[in-house]
Amino acid sequence: AAGSDEPVAVRTATKKKGFVKKHFMHLKRRMGMSSKPTSKWRPVQTDEHRMTVVERFPKTQAEKQLLMDAFKTNKFMQNYTENQIDNFTNGMDKVLYKAGDVIIRQGDTGSVMYIVTFGEVDVSTVEQGNICNLAPGSLFGELAIIHDAKRTATITVWSKGPCTCWSLQGSTFKNIIKATVESRIFACKTFPRNSSLFAQATEESLTRMGKIVRDMSYKKGDYIIRQGYVGMSFYLLVKGTVRITKNMPAGVEKRICELGIGGTFGELALTETFTDGRRQANVIAMDDVVCMQLGKDGYHCMLREMNLHSESSDWARVNLSELLLAGPEKPPFEDLSRVDLVGLGSFGWVDLVAHGDKTFAL
Repeated sequence: AAGSDEPVAVRTATKKKGFVKKHFMHLKRRMGMSSKPTSKWRPVQTDEHRMTVVERFPKTQAEKQLLMDAFKTNKFMQNYTENQIDNFTNGMDKVLYKAGDVIIRQGDTGSVMYIVTFGEVDVSTVEQGNICNLAPGSLFGELAIIHDAKRTATITVWSKGPCTCWSLQGSTFKNIIKATVESRIFACKTFPRNSSLFAQATEESLTRMGKIVRDMSYKKGDYIIRQGYVGMSFYLLVKGTVRITKNMPAGVEKRICELGIGGTFGELALTETFTDGRRQANVIAMDDVVCMQLGKDGYHCMLREMNLHSESSDWARVNLSELLLAGPEKPPFEDLSRVDLVGLGSFGWVDLVAHGDKTFAL
């Protein structure tokens, strides 16, 4: 219906006997967006830590590729992992509109995002009128889902004919994100225990680590780490096998060892001063590999939390309350120099910054 995020749409594939019952649950009433997902969707664990969504509506390979490309080229969605984007695509439903249908109305509560696969849609606002047209491969409606905000524009099907879109429920989107974080937390609580580095880590510290790592995928033969490069990350292996090698004279690589699931690597260049911060070996994927990557700042923050950092500077032991300066004077932002990381949270961090002989927690 015009102005609704849950349009009455023709779903041709639902004509297949038994398909709806097994693979598709249509939400019959329009849902408002909240911070707590209400969908009945449940992830299916397919390997050591990754989750997958069963495809709810069949797609051709060309359709699936078009949808995945739309996510990857959208500036607000392109930083999600390959596995997440694959899940977003699997969770999408096909909807058909006729000329003149209003898909999204400015000011409404957003609960669905869309990708155009046939036809075009017009984007307009009350303030500016018609802004642009969106062609096949365009994604729209994502901002209201990501930010829990009202719709900022009206999207209307062009007047020349029908339009085909694929829709992703906001609740499904949030459940996929939640499942990803939960699987990372599970991996961080499980695998690092095998490493002496994290043997003393608390449940709370490992949970926080699971919230700030990111998935990295590699194909057989890919170099995850190259000897001599500056080290910027620590890695936890959650799928596949890697080989550690050292560069020798005459261009020969000497095999050192191999690591399997639960192995950790990359910490030496982050913690040892004698390495000058450079990698001391190569790490090569022996098959399809998935690692969880923790940046240098996050790694040092984790070690400080666990009291394992052997090179803690004096400021790291200062109570945060001593770093928060009282008084009306605040130095210009551009005059602050960053000293180090104080702490990390799920959605941000606190830096120690200096202005002259004064320090601030920013």
